[in-house]
Formats: sequence, structure tokens, C-alpha cells
Amino acid sequence: MGRKQIRLIITMIIGVVILLTASLGWVYGAAVHSGDYTKVGIIRLHILAHSDSQEDQLLKRKVRDAVIEHMKPYMEVSTNKGTAEQTINEHMPEIQDIAQQVVLENGYDYPVAIELGNHPFPTKSYGTLALPAGNYQALRILIGDAQGQNWWCVLFPPLCFVDVTNATAVSTQTNQITEEINKQQTPEFRFKIIELFCGK
Repeated sequence: MGRKQIRLIITMIIGVVILLTASLGWVYGAAVHSGDYTKVGIIRLHILAHSDSQEDQLLKRKVRDAVIEHMKPYMEVSTNKGTAEQTINEHMPEIQDIAQQVVLENGYDYPVAIELGNHPFPTKSYGTLALPAGNYQALRILIGDAQGQNWWCVLFPPLCFVDVTNATAVSTQTNQITEEINKQQTPEFRFKIIELFCGK
């Protein structure tokens, strides 16, 4: 095989690699823009305080601690988003009772509402994990008017139970999220390549 042929083969390989990289970037961007990137097995916990007063923010944190303590053993044994979502649904009455009890024990009469559904979030970071803006499945706890600053974490996979200052622990916990992202992007990437070469 002559040098010209070798150079031609190398050029073709480089061209294919560039094409694949560009296509993957296009698919990734489209997935993030459409919100598909967020559908990777993540369930967030989102707590909204009644107001921004120091007392209401402290109450929010007390509700947070009580709910996390209650849900910790259930989330740590959940094997996937489906089982985690089912578990959360089963414990919704308990979660509301716990949150409401914390409010009452601290001398407030705020009502507490909880809901599990898809809600918009801005771009957020949790330790080494950065989540793009989009709609996420989330368990929301609304205290009173829910007009105060909010608090959030990732309920499943169970990052709520990891010290946010411990980057190594958080990094280990996020491996599952990374794997799910890769699984989701791969089929879409392949389909796009076929479209590029074969047309729709």
C-alpha cells in the first residue's frame, strides 16, 4: 500500500471522527434544549419556604432534615427511578404529615402541600454534579405561601444523604447518573448518524 493510499485512509478516518463528534454534539445540544437530557432517572427534592424571613428559612431547613431522615432508608435501597417513584408515592401521606408536624411543633400554622411531578428548574450544581436547566421529576414541599428561597437536592439517586462538601462521595454517587445519560444519548446519536447518511 502506497503512501498516498495511507494518507487517504487516514484522512477518511479523521473525517468520520469529526462527523461523529459533530453529530454527537448536535444531538447532545438538542437533548438539553428539549429537556430529554433531564429524563435520566433523576428525582429531585424541592422545598419552598413560606418567606425569606430568617425564621421561615430555619423552618424550611427543619422540614428538610425531617423528610430526608424519613426517606433515607427507602431511597438508598431503590434500584432505579421507577422503584424510587413508586416508593415516594406510597409514602406521600407520611411525608406530608411529617412536614406538617414540624411546622406545628415550631409554633406555625402554615399549611403544607406536597406534589410529585415534572417541574422546571434553572441550571444548578450539587457538589461535582451540574444539572442543566429543564423539567425534572421532583417531590416538592410547599410551606405556607411558598414565596421564600427554595432548597433542593437529588432525592434519587440518593445525593440528599451525601455531604455536599465531600466531593469524592458525591462523585461516586453521580456515576449512576452519568451512565444513564450515556445510555440515553447513544440510541439517539445512532439514529442521527443514519439520518445524515441515508436521509429521513
